[in-house]
Amino acid sequence: MRKVLGKFMKTLLMLTLCLMLFKPMAFAMDIKSSGIPIKVSLDGSPPEAEEVYEIVIRAGDLTYPMPDDSEEGVFTMNISGEDTKGLPEIKFTSLGVYKYTISQKAGTNELATYDDSIYDLVVYVTNKEAEQGFEITNLLYRDGDTKKYDEIVFNNKYEELVEPEREKPKEQDALPKTGQAPSGMYLLVGAMFVTTGLLLKRKKD
Repeated sequence: MRKVLGKFMKTLLMLTLCLMLFKPMAFAMDIKSSGIPIKVSLDGSPPEAEEVYEIVIRAGDLTYPMPDDSEEGVFTMNISGEDTKGLPEIKFTSLGVYKYTISQKAGTNELATYDDSIYDLVVYVTNKEAEQGFEITNLLYRDGDTKKYDEIVFNNKYEELVEPEREKPKEQDALPKTGQAPSGMYLLVGAMFVTTGLLLKRKKD
């Protein structure tokens, strides 16, 4: 009887240990980190045809979880023009601290200055305090700054294009009103009278 009871207790203990090991994993499979806004803002005179900006998400370690369609710890996403998109979904399956960098690849427009900021994303996957399961805490920093950010912003600046001022047309001399002779005509007529008077006087002499 004791042997049977001993085997039963051992079996029960092994089952309990297995449940303790695999139960957290089941919770972890449902943990996802996503939704952090990634925004591209534009200053100056951007081109009429929207430029496409390439955002690069890079894992601090090749073993870290990454969004779908990633290659060798690198994921790229495109944002057209001035727009905002959310950070792609990342699924975590175990406790730990995971680090990522988010940056923008410089474009080719010679009239633009592309924001070369680098954001550091630190993801903490920890046990919940009040209940079973895991929870995620995202901490976002920029360029090694200690300030925490809620969103990722890349501000690209274009040269301000100023249209040249058009030359104002020269004002034409005001035309005389109907029935009104220009002052120059009066002077001409006066000169003719004077000349005629002088000629007549000479003849008389």
